[in-house]
Amino acid sequence: IAPHVSFFSLGTNDLIQFTLAVDRSNERIADMFEPQSPAVLRMIDRVVRAAKAQGIQTSVCGEMAGDPISAVLLIGMGVDELSMVPGSLLEMKKFVRNLNFERVRLMAQEVLKLTTTEEILAHLNENCQVEFESVGISDLMPHGS
Repeated sequence: IAPHVSFFSLGTNDLIQFTLAVDRSNERIADMFEPQSPAVLRMIDRVVRAAKAQGIQTSVCGEMAGDPISAVLLIGMGVDELSMVPGSLLEMKKFVRNLNFERVRLMAQEVLKLTTTEEILAHLNENCQVEFESVGISDLMPHGS
């Protein structure tokens, strides 16, 4: 549909919930709601690449947009805009402004090659700390670590 629209906007809360068939409000399966799932990340990457091929922007809203771990991946994949709750804006603005964009682009490429959420989280644990320390946020680690 990229040739027929002006932009893409991804609502990640619903995207994750529908992709993984997980209801976040159901405590029996809520722990299966995983933003770093390979299926979710590949889907976002495909949308971003389709948008870039047509010269349109992709924005992301939802919890992923305001989460530094997810923001690293989204920015590395080429997402143009992140929309989040106002309380996250100042910290995320500082964080994003200080990212090494080439490093996060390469990190996202590596993550997209991985096949399990566990592998992705381990890779993020090994590689994101540098980005966090560069902006004085050394205690952030990926979900599930």
